[in-house]
Amino acid sequence: MTNRIFTFTGTGNAFAIARRLADGLGDTEVLRMSPRAPDVTGVERIGLVFPVFGWGMPRMAMEFVRSLRVGPGQYVFAVATCAGSHAKTLVQTRKSLRAGGSDLHAGFAVLGEFHISFPGSKPLAIIRLMSWLSRNDRPALFAERADEIIEAVVEKRSHAVETTGPLANMLGALVNGAARESFRKADRAFASTDACVSCGICERVCPRENVTLEGGRPAWHHDCEFCYACVAWCPRNAITLGGCAPEAPAHHPDVTVDDVVWR
Repeated sequence: MTNRIFTFTGTGNAFAIARRLADGLGDTEVLRMSPRAPDVTGVERIGLVFPVFGWGMPRMAMEFVRSLRVGPGQYVFAVATCAGSHAKTLVQTRKSLRAGGSDLHAGFAVLGEFHISFPGSKPLAIIRLMSWLSRNDRPALFAERADEIIEAVVEKRSHAVETTGPLANMLGALVNGAARESFRKADRAFASTDACVSCGICERVCPRENVTLEGGRPAWHHDCEFCYACVAWCPRNAITLGGCAPEAPAHHPDVTVDDVVWR
């Protein structure tokens, strides 16, 4: 393949974006990110598509990017999808690539077209503050920018990485490390109900192999990305977060479970 796009996804947003980009670019393979990056020798364009978690990169995306080795002449672009503020996520991506001897030639932030929702949930104060600080820098929906991004990538244009204003950037950077680490044990809030039929989908869609079936029910082992994949893809809506099951639909409507299965 001339191009490869690597994606990390939980509820399907990033995968849907990666697939749309691949269709627009042509001759493009979409692959899942893993802790060890593959050999990309001979690949002309390398794409990174992932969600913003805690105003930065998901842990798995960061591990992948840090291990990626890109050669001279290869074009690297990133698309970060968020629900509100992306802060310095793409700056973080560029730094991670540079640490490995490569670079980020273009970085785009977009709003995801799907967001999982839990009944009665309210955003934390820090989320509300970040949204307010970023109110003038809110990204456009990916659908509104798809053609622009595809054209830039086809032509291998340089594009400054997109960030928010100084205050949101500073606050996001301050809390990102702690947020990312806190997600490891955030799975303590997950539980299964009697609707569980031991199908094992939660185990198969977990990108970190953090979910296993024990006694026919899911068990979480505190190495979580907090990506919601186990919750979103349960066919019986049997996994809850803080006692609440997600509202329907729980995942991107154009993405199937086969698209997001990691193993």
